Amino acid sequence: MSERIRYPESFLAVSFRAPRVASLPDGRLLVLREPGFEETDRAILHLCPARPAKEGLDGQGLALIAPRGGSFTCRAAAPLVAGIWTDDGGRLWLAWSDGHTVSLRRTREPVGDLDTLANPGVWQTLDPILPAPVAGSSLWHLGSGVRHPTEQDSILLSVLELPAGRVHVIAAAEGGPVRHAALHTHPQNHAPAIAMDPDGACCHVVWATEDLRICYRRVELSALAEGRVSEEEPFRVWIGCHHPDVATNGRQVIVSYTGHMQHITYGYFDGQDWQLDKHLTTLHPRFSETLEHSPWLWTDDNGAIHVSFVCLTRCLVYDSKWLGDAFSDPQPVEGLFHPSLFVDEVRVRAERMSLERRGGRLLLSSSFLPERHGVYTRQQESVTLKPDEPLLMFDMDAIDELYNAKVGLATMSQDPPAPLFEPTDRKQDFDGSRVLNGGTVLKDGDRYRMWYGAVALEPVADVPWYDQVYVGYAESEDGVQWQRADTGNGETYRGHPAPNRIRNMDHNACVFVDPEDDPSRRYKAVKFESRAQRYDRVAATGELGYLGLPRRGWLSTSADGLRWEREEIVVDFPGVETYGCQPQGAIYDPRDPDPARRYKVVGFTSIIGRRRGATLACSPDCRYWTVAERTPLLDSMMAVTPVRPAGPYGQLHDATIVRYGRYLLVFYQYQFDGRSADIRLAVSRNGARFKFVFPETPLIARGEPGRWNSGYLMPSSFVLDGDRMFCYYAAHSDEPYETVYGLPIVRVCAGRAVALRDRFARVSPGKTGDMTLATAPVTVQHADEPLRLEINADLSAESRLRVGLADADVVERELPGFEIESCGPLSGDSLRHRVAWKGGERLPPSLRRFRVRMLLEGSSKDAVYSLRVVSENEQA
Repeated sequence: MSERIRYPESFLAVSFRAPRVASLPDGRLLVLREPGFEETDRAILHLCPARPAKEGLDGQGLALIAPRGGSFTCRAAAPLVAGIWTDDGGRLWLAWSDGHTVSLRRTREPVGDLDTLANPGVWQTLDPILPAPVAGSSLWHLGSGVRHPTEQDSILLSVLELPAGRVHVIAAAEGGPVRHAALHTHPQNHAPAIAMDPDGACCHVVWATEDLRICYRRVELSALAEGRVSEEEPFRVWIGCHHPDVATNGRQVIVSYTGHMQHITYGYFDGQDWQLDKHLTTLHPRFSETLEHSPWLWTDDNGAIHVSFVCLTRCLVYDSKWLGDAFSDPQPVEGLFHPSLFVDEVRVRAERMSLERRGGRLLLSSSFLPERHGVYTRQQESVTLKPDEPLLMFDMDAIDELYNAKVGLATMSQDPPAPLFEPTDRKQDFDGSRVLNGGTVLKDGDRYRMWYGAVALEPVADVPWYDQVYVGYAESEDGVQWQRADTGNGETYRGHPAPNRIRNMDHNACVFVDPEDDPSRRYKAVKFESRAQRYDRVAATGELGYLGLPRRGWLSTSADGLRWEREEIVVDFPGVETYGCQPQGAIYDPRDPDPARRYKVVGFTSIIGRRRGATLACSPDCRYWTVAERTPLLDSMMAVTPVRPAGPYGQLHDATIVRYGRYLLVFYQYQFDGRSADIRLAVSRNGARFKFVFPETPLIARGEPGRWNSGYLMPSSFVLDGDRMFCYYAAHSDEPYETVYGLPIVRVCAGRAVALRDRFARVSPGKTGDMTLATAPVTVQHADEPLRLEINADLSAESRLRVGLADADVVERELPGFEIESCGPLSGDSLRHRVAWKGGERLPPSLRRFRVRMLLEGSSKDAVYSLRVVSENEQA
C-alpha cells in the first residue's frame, strides 16, 4: 500500500490543487514552499511583502507542518499535501493530509507575523470528521478546497480515500456540524479539485483517473447538509487527459485539463449541454510545438474566469480569459522577467505553479530551494474611460463576455504605395543611402515634421557605424509630399553643404514634444549610450571602471526643433543591466498618475548577444532615467514561432511607443531573420506589462517580392490626424546586399501605412447565430456634462447592431430605459454610430459605472472596432 501512495514530488506539485499561496488584506502574501524530494513530509510557510513581484523567499520560513519541530505534527516520510486560504478578516486557513488523516486549522486572529503562527494556541482546530473507511484501513489525501463565498466561517474540501479511490466532498464550519458525502469509488480515481457557485448553492468536483479520464459531479449544498448525496456514476468529461481543474461563474461550469501531447484543452457546461474537447493550445500556432501543463482556473475581481498554465518550452506562464464560449488569446504573465541575462540562469523558472483562486496571485517554483520560488501579484486595473477615449476591441481585459464571435487584427494598408521620402542616391550627401533609419515624424500644428536617421552611400573605414548615422530634417504640409528643409545650422558633409542636417542630436533621432517644460526646451530627443560606445571608450581610454552603473545618456533640447543643445543624462538599471538599451520612441505622458513615470521611452534591449527584445524606461524630469526592473517587456520567447531563444532569427528589434487614450501602444519590429522584418502591435494599460495583439499577424506587412518595402521594415512614428491613423516606417527591398565596414549597403526609404481611427482590431460574428458582447464594468471620469455613447463599426445595410447598458455588478440586469430591445438598430459604416434608445441618446447624469452590452445580427463581414463615451454641450 505504501508503494501505491508514494507519489513523486512532481505529481504532488502538479496534480493536487490545494493552493500554496494566499493574500492578506494588506497585500502581503503567504506561501507554502515547494516540498523537495527529501522533504515531502513538511510544509514551510513564508510571509512575503506586498510587492508586484518577489523572487526568492526571505529567511528560513516557519516549519508549519513537520514530523518533528513543526507547529503541527505529521507522519514521518508522509506524502504531505497542504493548502492555505485567507478570509476577508485576514485569518489564515490551513488544511493538510499526511495519508493518515485530513486536518484543518484556522487562526483565531488576523495574521501578524510568522513567529506568532508558530504557537499552536493561536490556531483553532476545525478537523473534519472523516467517514468510515471502505476497507479496514484507509489513507487520506487532500485534493483541493474552496472557502464558502457567503459564509466566512466555512470551507469545502475535496478528499481522496485510498486504496479504494473514493472521492469525498467535506464541508467544515466553525461551530457547525461537519458534512461529508462520497461521490464515486474506483481504484483509479485521484486528484479531485473543487469549485463553488458564487451564491454558495452548489459545488462542482472534477477528478482524473489513472487511465486518463476526467470525471465530474455536481453537488447541491442543501442536499449535502441534509445527507441526500449518494455515490453515482460521474459524467465523463473526456478521455486521454489529466490534471483537471474546475471553475464556475454560476451560469457555466468550465473544466480545463492537459490533453494529449501536453496541450491545454477544456470543456464547459452551458446550462443545458456539455461542449467538449475544446482546444486552447493544440491548434494554436504559438503553442503547436511547445509543451504545456498545469491549467489552473481562477476568477478575477469582476468574477470573470481565467485559465493560467505553464509553457515549459517558452519558460513562461500564460493566461487566458473566459469569454462565454471560448477563451481569449493566451498572453504571457510571468517567466523570463528575471534578473539574469541567460535563460539557463533564470532563478525562478516557470516549471511548477500554484494560484490563489480569487485574484490569481501566482506562485512559481523550479525546486524546493527558497531562492527558486517567485511570488507575483497581478494588478487588475479597473476599466476607466475619460470622455472621448476609446475602448478598443483588442482589450480583452475590458470584455467579460463574447459569444459567437471572432476577434482579429485590422491591418493597416500602404498609403501611398510608393515611398514618400527617399535618399538622394548621391555620394556627396549624408543621406544618399538611407532615410528614416531611426527617427521621428510628428504632426506639429498645421505641418508634419520629420527628424530622420541618415546614412551616406559610401561608408568610411575605421569609423564606428554609429558615428556614420547622421540626422536630417524634412517638412510636409500633408504628410505625403516631403521637402528637405534648411535648419539654419550651416552644416556640411565632406565639404559639401548639408543645410537640412541637424546638429547636437544622436542618430536615433528620438524626438518628442514636451508642452509643459520651458519653451526653450519644448522639443526633446533622448539617447542612451550603447554597448558599443561604452566598450569603444574603454578601449580608447583604459577606464575599466567606466563599465559600471549608472550609464550615460544624452538629452537634446530645442525651442524650434531646428537648433539643439545637448546635455549628459543618467540611466540606471534597478534590475538586470542589459547589454544594450536604446530608445527609439519617446513620449511625454501626463496621463500617468506617477510623476516618476511622466516621461517614457521604448526601444530595443540586447538581452544576450543577439537576442533582443523591447523594454521601457521612465523619468520624472528627462534627466534621470530608470529602466524597467523586470525586463524585457516584450521578448521573442513570448510569441515567436517556432521558439527561438536568440536572434537574429525570430527576434524583436526596433520599437516605438504612443499614448492612445487609456492605452500605451507599442509598434515593434518582428525579425524573421537578419534581412527581413515586418511591424506588429503590442499594448499596455499600466506600462508595467505589455500584451501582444495577435502576434502571428503583422500590423504592417512587407510588400510583394522585389518592391521597395519587401525586405526589412522599421517602425518610426504613429500619428493621429483627424479620423485617420498613420504609421510611418522605413524599409528596404529584399534584394541581396553587401556589407562594407560594418554597414549594410541598402537603399532605405520612408513609407506610411494608414487606417481609420480606432480600427486596430475587429470583433465580428462567427459562422452561425448572433454575436453578443458585454464589457467589464466601465467607470467614466467626467463632470456633470451630458454624455452619449458612440460605436465605431462597419456594418452592412442588412445588419442590425443594438446596444444596451447593464448593471456593473450583474451583467444580466439591464438598466431601465437602456435595454437592448429599446435601442434603435445601427447599420452602415461609421466611426461614430450614435446610440439612441426610445428615451433619447443621453446617458443618465448620475451614471458613473456600468457595463455595455451589444447584440449584432449580421455576418462575418461586419465588424465592431471600438466604443466611446462622448461629451456634448447642452445644446447638442
